[in-house]
Amino acid sequence: MRQSERILRAIGNIDDEIIINVGRKQGFLYAKKSTKRPPRRLGRILLLAATLATLFVGSAYAAGWFGLASRMVKAENPYTVEADENAETMSETGGWVAANGDADSPEAQASLEWARAEWEFRQEHVDWNAADDWVAAQGERKPACEIYNCFNQEMLDKLYEICSTYGLRLHEEVAYPMTETQFEQAAGIGKFLQSENGSWTGHYIYEDGSFKGEGIVELDGGGVVYQLNRSRSGVLAPYGMYVLAPESYDEWQYTVHGHTLNLALKQGDYGFEGIVFFHEGEDFITINYSARYIPGTPADFDRSNAEALAGCFDYDALCGGKSNLNAINALSIVAAKPKAGLLTSAEFAKTPEYLAGSAFHTAYNDWNDMRQNEEWFVKGQYWQYYYAPFPTGVKELDAVFQEIRENYVLRYPATARAIVFGEWIGAERMTSLLSYRMDEGPEKEKSQQATADDYWKLIGMDDFLLNGESKLLTAVQWDNGAWQVLIGYGSTSYQLTYVPKGSFCPVVRQMLHPEAEGWAYETACGEQVYITLDGEMEYPRFQTQFALYETDTAYVMIGPDGTGDAATMQLYVDNIDLTKFM
Repeated sequence: MRQSERILRAIGNIDDEIIINVGRKQGFLYAKKSTKRPPRRLGRILLLAATLATLFVGSAYAAGWFGLASRMVKAENPYTVEADENAETMSETGGWVAANGDADSPEAQASLEWARAEWEFRQEHVDWNAADDWVAAQGERKPACEIYNCFNQEMLDKLYEICSTYGLRLHEEVAYPMTETQFEQAAGIGKFLQSENGSWTGHYIYEDGSFKGEGIVELDGGGVVYQLNRSRSGVLAPYGMYVLAPESYDEWQYTVHGHTLNLALKQGDYGFEGIVFFHEGEDFITINYSARYIPGTPADFDRSNAEALAGCFDYDALCGGKSNLNAINALSIVAAKPKAGLLTSAEFAKTPEYLAGSAFHTAYNDWNDMRQNEEWFVKGQYWQYYYAPFPTGVKELDAVFQEIRENYVLRYPATARAIVFGEWIGAERMTSLLSYRMDEGPEKEKSQQATADDYWKLIGMDDFLLNGESKLLTAVQWDNGAWQVLIGYGSTSYQLTYVPKGSFCPVVRQMLHPEAEGWAYETACGEQVYITLDGEMEYPRFQTQFALYETDTAYVMIGPDGTGDAATMQLYVDNIDLTKFM
């Protein structure tokens, strides 16, 4: 069937209401920000069908009846990019697609204007310490500053001016679900992914039920990574997308589960790129995907594959539900009566294991900070980890290491080995000062893939993860028995560090306020831990959160790779069966 026949056949089954609403969806390709309003009246298409038949010889985009043309504001990329061979193409053939409106809607116009304004503000020199202080002092306007990335008064005034001009409201609250269960509770919807082998991770949810996340759909031939966004009308969405070369997309309509979707697919230099557009009521659904991400993604991706992917989602579920962000944001500290002998942060800070490990980690980060000269670099704000070998071969660090050895009688490692995202890293490759040595070369070519069981064998433990949504991402084991794992848990990750008593571990972070009051917490496995949020942050250092657990032979530290809140810390430790450490 020719393209013109396909389009006319689809048009012949469209009534006025669908005509009015066609094309109102949203996506996330080549983008960073997005937005609504009822689309213009397109008129009685059927009366024009005979005349239009001769015009549908190009792409659906050129005709203007389907997804991209009705959604895209023709404009230069609001995010100015460094000059390259694509700069001219981006300027001439691209356009802005808002998250929740057609091209002529207030949402789309406001979204593009805000994207341009935000980018311009970010080209100025920013004192981020002062910016953080300013945001913290904004009172009831603080949520808008955080959601829309405003860092000064001029920027915030511009945001409110755009909303006033286009008659839109701002998002007022956001929640960050850590697990799929949390997402379902906060979004108020059930499972919408119908693929048996598919996955979904929600990244954030707003007060009106708008949300975004990503996952993998398993199709015949391999897995495809997708991003999914539901945005609702009437609000300035803090994201959108810039689409390159829209005329190169093949576009068509596809009906599944009683819903008519607009699909777009193209083949490019990096493989296929596709978008699914759907709109119903106030909900704009966009699913976009490409071939760029994971091994096993099918190389040949055609219309049938695109339709199979689109059919993996329940659009009734996606357009339903009532959000309840309290399911995440109202979680609070659940303190227990401390058991006798519970290890506190103040007591742990007196141990030689903490004093030696944190002294080395601090020295390494200070040394690394001194080597940075980029304007954007903020000293003390980037955790770096040194793994092996020992001595390091760096004069300044080895002087500190030698002093530590003289002050603390501990077992010190010489080497380490690791598994990093499924790849074995032998002791001979643990030589980088900044990270694991992952560069190409003879050793890289000899690397072996690791299984899930290999992670547990490496650290000498049985599986201690209680939630099926979590898994080990990396594992490092030193030859003195200390080890550390990075645990992927829903949309987040956190670390667990195991330090045998009497052993040195180089990745023990310094606590700014070890005397800060924490609380005892009864974990899901029945064991108690002591959680501390380490007091107020002090520039240039980050505060260091820990959940501490002590056995007869070791210290266990659980915490985020950065900073975390009380409720999240409790979720982390509830995922660990601490009885396995006894």
